[in-house]
Amino acid sequence: MQRTRIPGPRAARPSRIPRGASDNQDQHTLSITWKRPSHLRTRENTPQPRLRLGRAGAVPRERYLLSTFLVIVCGFTGCRRPAQPPPASGPARRIVTISPSADEVLCAIGATERIVGVSTFTSYPPELTTRPRVGGLFDPDLEAIVSLDPDLIVVRGHNATLEDFAARRGIRLYRDPTEGLDDLRTCIRDLGDLTGLAPGADAVLTSLEARLDAARRRAEERRAGCTPPRVLMTLARNPSELKDILTAAAGTTHDAILRQVGAENIFGDLELPYPTVSLEQVVVRAPDIIIELMPEVRVTPELQSIIIAQWSPLACPAVASGRVFVLGDDLPHSLVPSLRTPEIAERIIDILWPSQSRP
Repeated sequence: MQRTRIPGPRAARPSRIPRGASDNQDQHTLSITWKRPSHLRTRENTPQPRLRLGRAGAVPRERYLLSTFLVIVCGFTGCRRPAQPPPASGPARRIVTISPSADEVLCAIGATERIVGVSTFTSYPPELTTRPRVGGLFDPDLEAIVSLDPDLIVVRGHNATLEDFAARRGIRLYRDPTEGLDDLRTCIRDLGDLTGLAPGADAVLTSLEARLDAARRRAEERRAGCTPPRVLMTLARNPSELKDILTAAAGTTHDAILRQVGAENIFGDLELPYPTVSLEQVVVRAPDIIIELMPEVRVTPELQSIIIAQWSPLACPAVASGRVFVLGDDLPHSLVPSLRTPEIAERIIDILWPSQSRP
């Protein structure tokens, strides 16, 4: 059995399961020690989950990583402070971004050519993949940042060292506040102001609202006369057994998506944005539908069967009706608040009300 330890956001690519492994169950098991990104940590000192991948045939060997969660640069780090744009001193011309969600926004408003450096985890938009890398929130490469001579640093999360560095050098620093949809709207407006590209930001906002409204209207048409389904959405868990289930609560993008399409988030009343919940809590709250977000996994009929079998011991409506679903690598952005959030809403609509196909 091959074991790989991911020490934290520095690890970009854990080792793969050997392609030559036989059909022996032990040779098809990969254990990963995963440190939960801090914006998804609970307030308690929750033990770090040990994740175990089952048979290699269930998940493509080259696809199963937890790097997408590492891509979510922290928005919650102990306490959440409101992000405010720094004082204006002319439009930013050389931008270093350590925020994957801001990468997409900056490109959309017309600032692609102004981005001179990106985080270790930037993978979208494609035109940014060749930009110099400057590390992540926890391990910014300050020398690399200095060499790029930025006049604006965009970061999601709080790093006192980075903030002090920017202050000492007189570099504007903007903390991307994006956690929910309202935060995303704020970020778009702020970045438009900071770059002098407010018209581009307005156009992006108009497009985002139009797509969200289209999804909402489609959901209203499909669910006419139906009781809002109660949904459990999982963001991470131990894939070999039902434990360490991380979900989204009030104030998160995922909670907003469910409300936008007329569903009820069964943990939407909790204040902690990303709580770890127990099976007992899931059973008590009785979800009608379970949706698992696994953006590093290619969903196959075999995998779907395995997931359903894992949930089968639970006495809840979703399991009884077989309404357990996985959103996989065809939605690689499903864990990150982004301009592509309407795509997630559309897929969830198809899950909630499958009787009508999307036009």
